[in-house]
Amino acid sequence: MSKKISPEKQELISMSQVAKEYQRAMLEETGEKLLINEILLEMHKSKSGAQIFKRFDEWIAEGYKVNKGEKAYRLWGKPRKSKKSDNDKDDSASEFQFYPMCCLFNEQQVSKIE
Repeated sequence: MSKKISPEKQELISMSQVAKEYQRAMLEETGEKLLINEILLEMHKSKSGAQIFKRFDEWIAEGYKVNKGEKAYRLWGKPRKSKKSDNDKDDSASEFQFYPMCCLFNEQQVSKIE
């Protein structure tokens, strides 16, 4: 039984594959191994022009609200433990199946609560 992957997770998987290529290249060139989430965060910063990314609850704790209609930027959360069943098919998304997504918002997407 195969689970349907959300468009957001599919986009994160695609971005992660690009990040893996970059990670390999950096390791070969400099010997430095960057984490996938570090690379993804740099990709988000480059795309948005923003520099500060925090989770929703972190913005709220600092007295900000996320503006209506804003879409989260995603990174990988801590993996969930799971048993692999015999019915699981080997596809490109299977290695990501039990990784939750962490949703971040940047300073351009929030407003100070007054």
